[in-house]
Amino acid sequence: MAAEVQLQVIRSFATEANPDTVALRRRIAEMKRQLAQMQYGEDGSGRQGASVSGDGRGDFYVPPARLPEVGLELTRLVREVKVQETLVTLLTQQFEQVRIAEARDMPIVQVLDRAVPAVYPSKPRLWLNLALAGTGSLLAGLCLAFFLNRIRDLRRQPRTT
Repeated sequence: MAAEVQLQVIRSFATEANPDTVALRRRIAEMKRQLAQMQYGEDGSGRQGASVSGDGRGDFYVPPARLPEVGLELTRLVREVKVQETLVTLLTQQFEQVRIAEARDMPIVQVLDRAVPAVYPSKPRLWLNLALAGTGSLLAGLCLAFFLNRIRDLRRQPRTT
């Protein structure tokens, strides 16, 4: 199952003709063949049961399919445990890679100065603002009055040309 997951990951960015994809597909096919041999006891030639060792004497091999139900269940459970261990190992490695990438991409915030309350309050000073506005308005009004008076005087004077 782990090899099949890895094949799916490789297929997401590589074509079927990629050497890694081809090698992984062959590996999966061989693993499935060996699993079938272990489960059903066939040694590739169609024979079941006895196998011949290199020195010519026959070793007696009883495939798990011929064992009593308890032995068969044990074999299935052991296989399931190995598959689950492989998946956990693969997923743990991927999780660690994601955590490393997340830690690398996370922005780092540093506090340069801590915030402290102000020593003097920074609220507006109402009386000072009113006094400045009143004085400014009085001066602007006087300047406007003198300017308008000067324009009126210039209109009343006869032109000498």
